[in-house]
Amino acid sequence: MIRPAPGILAFLTLLVLVSSVPAQVKPVKRLPADVRKAIRKAVEGNEKARERISGVGPLTRQAAEEVVKKVLGKRRFKKLKSGRHTHEIEVDGAVLQYTLVVPKKYTSRRAWPLILSLHGAGGNGPGEIDFIWSRHLSSWKGLIAAPSGNPPGAQWFPAQEAFVLKVLEDVCSRAHIDTNRVYCNGFSNGGNGAWFYGENHPGRFAAICTRGGGNPSPGLLVNLLRVPTYIIHGESDPVIKVDHDRKCAGDLKKLGYEVVYTEVKGGGHKPFNEENPKVLKFFLDHPRDPWPKRLKFRVPGGKRFRNLWLEVPAGGSRTVVVAEMKEDNVVEIQGARKAVLWLSDNLVDLDREVVVRLDGKEAFRGVVPRSLEVLVTDVRQRCERQNPAWARLDVGNGS
Repeated sequence: MIRPAPGILAFLTLLVLVSSVPAQVKPVKRLPADVRKAIRKAVEGNEKARERISGVGPLTRQAAEEVVKKVLGKRRFKKLKSGRHTHEIEVDGAVLQYTLVVPKKYTSRRAWPLILSLHGAGGNGPGEIDFIWSRHLSSWKGLIAAPSGNPPGAQWFPAQEAFVLKVLEDVCSRAHIDTNRVYCNGFSNGGNGAWFYGENHPGRFAAICTRGGGNPSPGLLVNLLRVPTYIIHGESDPVIKVDHDRKCAGDLKKLGYEVVYTEVKGGGHKPFNEENPKVLKFFLDHPRDPWPKRLKFRVPGGKRFRNLWLEVPAGGSRTVVVAEMKEDNVVEIQGARKAVLWLSDNLVDLDREVVVRLDGKEAFRGVVPRSLEVLVTDVRQRCERQNPAWARLDVGNGS
C-alpha cells in the first residue's frame, strides 16, 4: 500500500475541509434595473417576475430601503378624477360594487388618508356617502370608500369579510393611499362592522368610529391596543341598546386604551353627523404606528391571525398573546406556541443576531436575512408599500 507523504496528506485534508464549508453569499447592495422592474411586476402579481426575484440573494439594509423608496414609493398610478365614482370588483364569483369619493386636489404625487365607511341595514355605498358625509366632504382631505353590501341587510361579517378587504386592496391599487392613515367608520349594521374590523384586523386600521352599533365580540377588545376608538350612541336608541357601547367604552378605559365615548342624551338610532368634524380630527390625530415595540391581542376563533409584525398560525394560541421588542435584539412572546415574525430594520437590527423567546424559552437565535421574496409577499398580502417587512422568521412547533 502506497502512503502519501505527510505534506501531501495535510494538503488533501485542508482541501476537503475547505470544500465542505458552504460559500458565504454576499448581500446584494444595489439592484440592477431589470430586478427593479421585476419587483414592480411581481407586486402586481406577475408570476414570472416573482420567479426572477426569487433568485436574488439576501439584501443589505441599503438595498431593502432602496426598494421601498425608489421602487414601491415611485409607483405610477393612473390619473383619478375628483368626485364620486362607482367601481366593481369580483369576489368569489360575484360582482360587487363600492363607491369611491376622491377629493378635489387629489394627486398621486403624495399619499392620502382613506376612510372605509360601512352603511347600515338596507343601505348602499352611494347612500352612505349622502347620509353620513355629504355635509363634510370638503373638510376631509382624503378619500372615502363605501362598499354596497350584498344583500343590503346582511351583516358585514363574516360572509362579507373578503369583500371588505378586497375593497381596501382595490382602492390601494387605484390611488396613492397612506397605509398609516386608513380608518373604519360605520353606523348601525356598519357600526357592528367597524367593531369587527378594528378587532379582527387591527394592523390594517389606524383608528375606528362606531355609531349606534354593537360589538359582536367584546372579548376581543384587547385587540384595540393600537386602534384608538371613537364611539357614538344615542341614549334612547330603540334598535341597538346603548348599554353595549357604554360597557365597551368603560372596558376600554379600564384597559388603558384610547377611547372617546359620546352618548347623546335622549338620542335615538342615528349616526349623529354633527360629530363628524370631531371624528375627522380624531382620525387625523391618530396615524398608525407600523412598528410598535409592544403588541397585545387575542386570536379570534383560533384562526390564522396577524397584527402588524406578528402572526399566529391557526391553532398557535388559546390565550392572549403579548409580544415585546426588548433591548439587544431580543423579542419576547408570551401566549403563543408558534409564531411568524415579519421584520424590518425599523423594529430590529437585521445585521445582528436576533433572539426570540416563546414563554421564556429560547426558540431562535441567529441572523434573519432580508429577502425580496418576503418583501413582495408582504406588499401583496397587505397592500403595504410604505412599511413592508423584508424578513420573515417562523418559530415554535405548536406542541
